[in-house]
Amino acid sequence: MDTAMDDLIIRCAALEDFDAVLGINDHVYEGLDYLPDCYPRYLTSPHITAYLAELKGEAVAFCIAHVNDDATTLVLRAGRVKPTHQKHGIAERLVEFIIKEERAKHPGLRKRRDIEFASEGKPVKMPLRMVEISRRKLFCFGALTTHIKCSEIAGVNKISAADWLSSGTTATMFPDGVVINGVPYSILPSNAEQIENESDLYVSNGTAELTSGCFSAVTRVRCPRVGLRVLIDIYGRGAALYNHICCHVNNTQIKAKELNIVSKEKMSYTVAMT
Repeated sequence: MDTAMDDLIIRCAALEDFDAVLGINDHVYEGLDYLPDCYPRYLTSPHITAYLAELKGEAVAFCIAHVNDDATTLVLRAGRVKPTHQKHGIAERLVEFIIKEERAKHPGLRKRRDIEFASEGKPVKMPLRMVEISRRKLFCFGALTTHIKCSEIAGVNKISAADWLSSGTTATMFPDGVVINGVPYSILPSNAEQIENESDLYVSNGTAELTSGCFSAVTRVRCPRVGLRVLIDIYGRGAALYNHICCHVNNTQIKAKELNIVSKEKMSYTVAMT
């Protein structure tokens, strides 16, 4: 290991470290980095600890430790290393430090899951049958986040994260867990507090006779390169699925027209059949 690593200092990041953290790497996730939009919320969440690595006073690496599943699962996310300091073992040192610290705080930790460290460039595969949602691009808008609100989607019934996680349908569709906004969660009502935030919306089909096994998750996040991203994943089957898709697509198109927003890419949606 580089002898300069002896000068590496790892500490908890603070809100005032925002500029230093964002300056580590501005090419994370091909310009679709969610951290600038989410940093304040992450730094104030009781379930998240952010770690910053500094070398001779320079911020060189960052990673978030996210604990869920009743403090039994550790998820490492938003990891990044300064390009000029990659391949020097900094990521490994940071991860080792985080695991030691988090295990001391949460003795019940049994599982660890990495999302992706930007210095490596290769996504980490989720466990078999762990289903990923809220990661598909529907539209990229050159607009402020406040211009489009998830609550404005009509034709479907909003449900809380707690109701969604405790429903029989959810447990049947995702027996081994689900990934929301990049974070794996078991189907536990105790995870609702972490899943529910102002950027997300969970909906079920609005037609009573078509409610069986059909719902979607909607997320909006502002990214530096493309502006607002609206991400929608839709799950279900048959007529319920078709009607659910129509509700989302129609509402998104109508809202975009009202705001005179032109999409930067062709509209697409991903459907996960169950």
